[in-house]
Amino acid sequence: MMFVVGLLGWLSLAAPAGYGMEDDKPADMKAIDAIVTKAMKAYNDADYKKFFADYAKAMSVLATEQTFNALYKTGAMPTYGKFKSMKFIEKDSVTKGDFLLINYEAEFEKKKAKLQVNFMKEDGVYRIQQLQINEWKKGND
Repeated sequence: MMFVVGLLGWLSLAAPAGYGMEDDKPADMKAIDAIVTKAMKAYNDADYKKFFADYAKAMSVLATEQTFNALYKTGAMPTYGKFKSMKFIEKDSVTKGDFLLINYEAEFEKKKAKLQVNFMKEDGVYRIQQLQINEWKKGND
């Protein structure tokens, strides 16, 4: 599993040319939240196709049932349970530019987690690059 997470990180650095110019305007957080909410509903439903629907084309090689099962179905779901809600953490997020890092305090059935989502602009639209469900640690508040 560490290999897959490492591979996701490596691929995130290898964005193809032509993925837009650096943008100074903040992202539309309602649209970003809607994308994340849609992915988390698919997480709850264990629907890997819907989960990866808003992922960047550059990440398509990893948008598979095997990846979903390893990271979410058998990785996160047994530890955290189903997703319930999320609250945006503005101070830890980057909301401007072609590459975003959006952090949420997320409530799951079993325990709280930090939901971290990287986005990249692809053809003028923000797409998910990766979505991590991480342990909530003291100091994340």
